[in-house]
Amino acid sequence: MKKADNFKGLDLSKITQYDLFKELYPDFLPLIISYNSITENYTENDFRILDLLSFAENYQISDLADKLKEVYEKSHPHLF
Repeated sequence: MKKADNFKGLDLSKITQYDLFKELYPDFLPLIISYNSITENYTENDFRILDLLSFAENYQISDLADKLKEVYEKSHPHLF
């Protein structure tokens, strides 16, 4: 894990909403998100990042949202 990808000891390049719930935010349940209306050719990793962004926005976790933007905005600009 690169230090830049670290968020409170978790590797942002691998985690899911469930990891955030289990390790850091036990009061915030993972969200159920439907991406049926997305027609772009998104990868599984794109959807994982979108899930993390949605989790951060829904629960107003600004430090997580800021970290995701810092890590992924250049490599995945289509998600921001």
